[in-house]
Amino acid sequence: MLIARREISFAPARILGLQPCRGYRANWFSPPYSYTFLGLSIRKGTGKDGRQMAPYKLPRTIIPPKSNANEIILVANGDLRPLANQEGWAAQDTIEKCIGRAFAKLGMTITRGHAYDPNLEHGFIWNQRMGMDTFMNIPQDAPVIVAVAVWQYSYHLLAGLREHQGPILTIANWSGQWPGLVGLLNLNACLTKMSVNYSSI
Repeated sequence: MLIARREISFAPARILGLQPCRGYRANWFSPPYSYTFLGLSIRKGTGKDGRQMAPYKLPRTIIPPKSNANEIILVANGDLRPLANQEGWAAQDTIEKCIGRAFAKLGMTITRGHAYDPNLEHGFIWNQRMGMDTFMNIPQDAPVIVAVAVWQYSYHLLAGLREHQGPILTIANWSGQWPGLVGLLNLNACLTKMSVNYSSI
């Protein structure tokens, strides 16, 4: 949005479509002020008529829980298409159980970072918003496993993985039916491009 500063003369301001209107002050940055921009009347603070702008509600700050010793958070990224996620869920469930058994032998506990959705009939992260919300509730220093058994859209997870401070491990299945390995290579390439440290199996 164009803002007229005090040092800008009225001539170029008019050219830009920014015109002072009633209630103008010499300092445009100290409320109350009002001006017209491209035919729209804009006000800040309280004008001479006493009207105020609607209050802005600040977003709620979410503090992730602290990580637990010997706990690994597992996330499962999926497709945008509901049917693809439903069809591939059995393969994802299988790989997650294998991962759980393997890490249990090392004394580690696998905890899913997001729940299975009975209405959607799968437990994948299936959009970017869900991925961001999931990582908001994962401890930033917790070890994270991204288990990939099917085709996945990497951008669902990239915002969370980019800011994550704990170790990241990506794991894929080896299947001639489900393209988990291809999905993992796509995700790994994105992490490499963002200079995010990770390991992969």
